[in-house]
Amino acid sequence: SEDIAHNQPRNTDPSRQWTRDCLFASLPDCKISLKRSISETLDSAEASLAGLELRQSERGEPRREERKRNCRPAADRMPSIILRLRSRLGMWRLNVNTSYSVGEVKVLAATEHGLDPSLLKLHADRNGRPGYSLADSESLASLRISNGALLHVDIPAELSDHATATGAMHENEKRVIQSDGSIKIVKDESGASKLRDKKMQWKYSEFCDLLAEKEIKVKPQKEAHITGCKLASDAAHSYQAFCQEIAFSTKQWGLMFGRVNKHKEVEVDVIFECGNTEMFTFLERISFDKEGNVEKMPDWNGSTKAVKLAEMMGLKCVGFIFCHHARDGNTMMSEELSFAGMLQKAFGEHFVTIKAFPNEKGQTQLEAFQVSDLGADYLSKNVLVPHEKDEHMLVAEKEHTLIVEMKPAESVDNDMFLLTIPIAEGEGVFSVSAPIANRMGSGPGPEDLKKVLRNAKRGELTEGFCDFQLLLVVWSFLDEQDMAIICEAVRELDDSKLRDYPFMLKAYVGLE
Repeated sequence: SEDIAHNQPRNTDPSRQWTRDCLFASLPDCKISLKRSISETLDSAEASLAGLELRQSERGEPRREERKRNCRPAADRMPSIILRLRSRLGMWRLNVNTSYSVGEVKVLAATEHGLDPSLLKLHADRNGRPGYSLADSESLASLRISNGALLHVDIPAELSDHATATGAMHENEKRVIQSDGSIKIVKDESGASKLRDKKMQWKYSEFCDLLAEKEIKVKPQKEAHITGCKLASDAAHSYQAFCQEIAFSTKQWGLMFGRVNKHKEVEVDVIFECGNTEMFTFLERISFDKEGNVEKMPDWNGSTKAVKLAEMMGLKCVGFIFCHHARDGNTMMSEELSFAGMLQKAFGEHFVTIKAFPNEKGQTQLEAFQVSDLGADYLSKNVLVPHEKDEHMLVAEKEHTLIVEMKPAESVDNDMFLLTIPIAEGEGVFSVSAPIANRMGSGPGPEDLKKVLRNAKRGELTEGFCDFQLLLVVWSFLDEQDMAIICEAVRELDDSKLRDYPFMLKAYVGLE
């Protein structure tokens, strides 16, 4: 070895294959024992190499020369990186090679998301400023794009709609991981928006103000806006008798019309019954705008016409009445409170809710309440909703936090929003002689009007028309302008203002 290192020139030709003869020729002065040892070592190496090639051929593996020929080109041996692409459809991640060109990246992204690559543009700047656009011919390596780099994709609006239909998310959608590990796009019903969608940078004070907007602070109201309620005796007796007739089996409910006197007492003259239902949540709700004004008032079995007729008679909607069967406790259920708060928000603060129920002796008992201002506001906006398990509790919507008397709470008792109102009998301006609409059986009709027209004495027809149910029948034959004239005559009990309407009505019902 020493002779080779110092006395013989090194073979620098890499393509030359050293054989045993040329090796021995380069060692003329070596001992015979050394040559024999080298020969045995070479024999052993050749045998091992031959055995290895034999085993590889049996397994079907390529020989060493074939592996060299099948080696990947230099471009494919470039490092693989993760490239992030941000677009209006979201953030995309691609596994690419730094040898890829910008055009190849566009084709890869477009193929994965069902887009047209010719309409995509890649930018190094999110605002797409000139000078930051990337040419399709440039490679990622030449642009010095490394692992985790972020590029921005400009997508036309028409492509955005197409991509949304093929798997991208809408603003009100979110991704959910399924049990099998797959990701599914579902509708986000929480109503919560991301902070970044509102503002990119937040101050601590601004964040605290945002949290305060989502807090529902509940506290009892000290005083009601009304001091009492007087319910017309005829209307009250008729309603209580019907509740006894149906044994309080259904929630017969209605709107009450009247006025508010100077002592802030609600005087109820008329009860217009809208029908019965087991759940007030089944009813169509009143829609409000952001300022709390009524956008749409549903019609509950003629309630819209009844409200207009009451206004013609100088009355307004001042209350809501319903009945229920005997149950533990006299508090309102969540659905009843929610409906009462919605109506109070729509018709004003001088509004009373009356409920009728059987007492221990089976007699009808009436109780009056008013919903607090906070309760009416929260319930009309659907910020507070009925508890799923406890009918005496309300809970906040998902994105809101409930604060009850300065402490966080999961639910709040319905009684927190109710104020008890004294109730008494009063004198109404209407009689209750015609059948009541929306009760089981027949309501008022032309036969009831015919009876009044036939029996009314001269100069006393307006007194016969002092029946709210009968005026609804009269309105079915006349238009709103004619009805306003008749209502004015009834209010003043002046038959001379009826003009020729009695003859017209008699002709309609078959008396002339």
